[in-house]
Amino acid sequence: MTIIRLNLEKLFTHPNNTIINESETIAQALNEAQRLTKLTSDLLLLAKGDSNTLILDKETIDTNTFIHKVLDPFQLLAEEQEKQLIFKENKSFNADIDVVKLHQVLLILLDNAFKYTKTGDSITVTSSLTNKKQWEVSIKNFEPHINEDKLNHIFTKFYREDDSRNKETGGNGLRLSIAKQIVEEHGGNIQAKNLTPVGVSFTFRLPLMHVKKPKH
Repeated sequence: MTIIRLNLEKLFTHPNNTIINESETIAQALNEAQRLTKLTSDLLLLAKGDSNTLILDKETIDTNTFIHKVLDPFQLLAEEQEKQLIFKENKSFNADIDVVKLHQVLLILLDNAFKYTKTGDSITVTSSLTNKKQWEVSIKNFEPHINEDKLNHIFTKFYREDDSRNKETGGNGLRLSIAKQIVEEHGGNIQAKNLTPVGVSFTFRLPLMHVKKPKH
């Protein structure tokens, strides 16, 4: 709010300037307004979860079809950033989920992966049915390891594993906690794990009450 106020006050000091003259000032104010709007939206979603008012609108989907719909728009981003986005498909099956909210979970995890994936590296998404009849989705990339003592805290509200790194990427410590909340509302769990020799994976698992036979 302070940045927005200062930028708007600056505009009053140059009343005869054109929009082009003040484009940088206006852009800064807009960026901060967008950031605050997003922060407010995130806080409202978390508040609903805390008060047990987060309602799931479930429908039956085909898992691979759902994943493809989420990933397709990211393929262009991957090309632009010279990164590889790979979907390792296993046999597809049906699952009952809140499409909008679980879509948001994948967006959060993919956005996180893209932020910390260097040019030339890859992001791999896998979807599978576990022997415990759970839908398991994993997103792996080659970002630096997260400190082991902090792995259990990265899904905590407002927690940021590396303040300097999050300042660069615009993190506010809320998005991963939102992903966790949505997954848990589905009766599932989510975790982060360091990979050997390098990389990090984010995996969530959802219980499936009625799983149809996988397609061949």
